Amino acid sequence: PLSVMIGYADILRFDVDNLADDQREFAAAIEKSARQMAVLIDDLSDITNIESGHFTTDKRHHDVISVWTSVIDGLKVSSEEIERRVVYSGATSGEHVDGDPDRLGQVFTNLITNALKYSSVEDAVEVSYETTNDRIIFAVTDHGLGISEGDIDKLFTAYFRSTNPSAIERKGTGLGLFLSRSIVEAHGGTIDVTSVIGSGSTFTVMLPLADYETDAQAA
Repeated sequence: PLSVMIGYADILRFDVDNLADDQREFAAAIEKSARQMAVLIDDLSDITNIESGHFTTDKRHHDVISVWTSVIDGLKVSSEEIERRVVYSGATSGEHVDGDPDRLGQVFTNLITNALKYSSVEDAVEVSYETTNDRIIFAVTDHGLGISEGDIDKLFTAYFRSTNPSAIERKGTGLGLFLSRSIVEAHGGTIDVTSVIGSGSTFTVMLPLADYETDAQAA
């Protein structure tokens, strides 16, 4: 049903001949809300599968940097503000993992959108990565509200929301970081955060790189 709502709302939004400007705005609001509901339903479905032990990932050998940069480019295209704020300089391909690109894209999207949401519209969000011999580490740094030590201990718990009054004003379900941790750990990786109240936070995701033999076979 949500797919039908989204589809028809999208059609109405671009019907310039039969709708007034305010009516197209109403159609856009319907589409946006329906998409948000679809994401929430998917998240709740994932939570159910995690709790029941049926959470799965579609792992395959792929270039994780292309997933990383695709997420960044997609977010930048969606908004001039994001285009201005997200700062990234680096390669667009070249490092391979054995994992689920869609699920990892979900993690990257969540971390970057959180960084944007919990910092000022004037503040940059820096995204980067580095590699070692056997792992790749992605980092997302904001200069926003920061997270208290007490909240950090609970941050990756399902439905948890920060106790910071300024953070509570931002809408959220408290599911994103829990799902992100579950996805990363299903890939044999880790997700961590360092933060200073009033100065911002850095989230890091470590994933094991595919071994040389796997790369050679894929080539």
